[in-house]
Amino acid sequence: MDNEYLSTLFEEIFNKLTIPILAVDENFIITTFNNDFIQKYGSSDEEKSFILNLISTKDQKKVKNELVLLFNSRKEQSFLHNITINDFNNNSVEVDIEMNFLDKTGELLINFYEVVSEDLDEVYQKYKTIFNNTNDALFLIDVTEDNDLVYDLLNPIHEKLTGLKTEQVKGKTPQDLLGEEVGAQVENKYRKCLNQKGTISYEEKLDLPNGTKYWLTKLSPVIIDGKVTKIIGSAKDITQMKEQRDEIEYISFHDQLTGLYNRRFYDEKVKEIEEERKFPVTIIVGDLNGLKITNDVFGHEAGDGLLKLTAEILKNSTRRKDYLVRWGGDEFCIIAPETNFKEGKEILDRINKRTGNSNFRDIPVSIALGLATKKSTEQSLSIIFNEAEENMYRNKERQKEKFNNRLLQSLLTKLEKSNYYVVDHSQRMVDLAAEFAAKFDFPDNKKDRLMKAIKVHDIGKLALDQEMLKQKTEFSNEQLNKFKKHPEYSYKIINNFKSFHRITSDIIHHHEHWDGSGYPDNLEGKNIPRLSRIIAVIDTFDALTFKGVNHELALDYFNTSMSDEDALNKIKEYKGVYFDPEVVNKFEEIITE
Repeated sequence: MDNEYLSTLFEEIFNKLTIPILAVDENFIITTFNNDFIQKYGSSDEEKSFILNLISTKDQKKVKNELVLLFNSRKEQSFLHNITINDFNNNSVEVDIEMNFLDKTGELLINFYEVVSEDLDEVYQKYKTIFNNTNDALFLIDVTEDNDLVYDLLNPIHEKLTGLKTEQVKGKTPQDLLGEEVGAQVENKYRKCLNQKGTISYEEKLDLPNGTKYWLTKLSPVIIDGKVTKIIGSAKDITQMKEQRDEIEYISFHDQLTGLYNRRFYDEKVKEIEEERKFPVTIIVGDLNGLKITNDVFGHEAGDGLLKLTAEILKNSTRRKDYLVRWGGDEFCIIAPETNFKEGKEILDRINKRTGNSNFRDIPVSIALGLATKKSTEQSLSIIFNEAEENMYRNKERQKEKFNNRLLQSLLTKLEKSNYYVVDHSQRMVDLAAEFAAKFDFPDNKKDRLMKAIKVHDIGKLALDQEMLKQKTEFSNEQLNKFKKHPEYSYKIINNFKSFHRITSDIIHHHEHWDGSGYPDNLEGKNIPRLSRIIAVIDTFDALTFKGVNHELALDYFNTSMSDEDALNKIKEYKGVYFDPEVVNKFEEIITE
């Protein structure tokens, strides 16, 4: 398209618009007007007509100032209300004018909108009806001659939602209504709207008669002759939305189980600390001991309880400014800002002191800890974390044997407390095993292994329903199937202790049968470990001769006991079926001596 065509097209559109429009150059000279302007306000035959000649004397200064401002600032748009013009037909007309700066031509297009004269009372009633019947909570703020901001009016919806009444707030400042601190914060928002002469929006939390709520507030200035005379405010109750949003944010940055911060928060906080460049910063890394065995013995619900208790210990051992993070699984991390190595060591010592005095279901609480401190910008927090983690693993290895001994003793003590039959049963078996080993000249290492296995062979019963073990009636099929799991539980528990690894096979197979009908693996004959075959005979004998000990051959005798002779005959009855014939024969020698 050529320029001549575009010029013709523009002129055609310009003249068909049904809004009176004229154009003014930077010297305030009218360069053109459209047909609608000519029809309504006439035209001038003068070669140069000044726009100000159209404006009434009382409004000329205001319009001139706005024109100067627009041409100097290249501002795109401006409005002036209730301007009186004396048109080319010598008529006095009240108009609103809209001025738009044209960047390409450097001119102003001025649109004229006639002000329709209405009865003031009718106008007031119309706007009052809208104000009072809208579904939005509206309030009106009056800007006094002294530039004070006072409440003027609340609509019914606002009164319903907030519990405030117009008669209570009228003429009061925000400080009068909300107190000095909150009132000053609210007034600052109102003054921002006043000074900017523009609409603003923000969220705020206010304690009002109908309760503490979150609001999305929007303020719009009412401008008359370039001056803000009132502010119209609308408020939307966003309490539920804010709580949901806060909950989502909480979930995204917190560990659901312990309430501590999570790995995502750690990553964000580390970036923030690196940017702030405030040093020193100490990182403490912790690894909870015994979580796996707690899960194995008591179930994951108990493991969760141990993690929660650990989180509480960490909270009680740290300061308000520290950030506690559950890194994942059994790992924790503490970010201690503006904390040197010595201060970090004090935190670590408090944690150790508290864990040393804590137990969960008779299981000792123990956390292996390591720390490292960032002292300068040259050090990366990721490297500091790795250093703290390495220190933690070194401490964990040093503490391992001591903790494992303490843990095993705690488990055996718990077994004794929960089922005294089991402990007496194990001790009697130890005595019989000692006789067996002595009678047949077991070497010391084999004897020690047998004693060790017998002491812990029933530890898996901790994972069973303790009330089931104490019941004085025969097991149901379902209960019997659960009972038969205890050798596997014993294996899982003992497998956590390195010094017991050699006897795990002896423990898990002590209920296997010579004919392959036992559990858990249906081993038969000499495929069953020899010590397991010995434990099986001693275990059965004690169960038959002392009431209250659970055993598949003793279920009919749970509430009674057999004589040694009857028990031995019962075992001989199952020789070659349940029991190794050789072991039964040797055991008979001990009992009949």
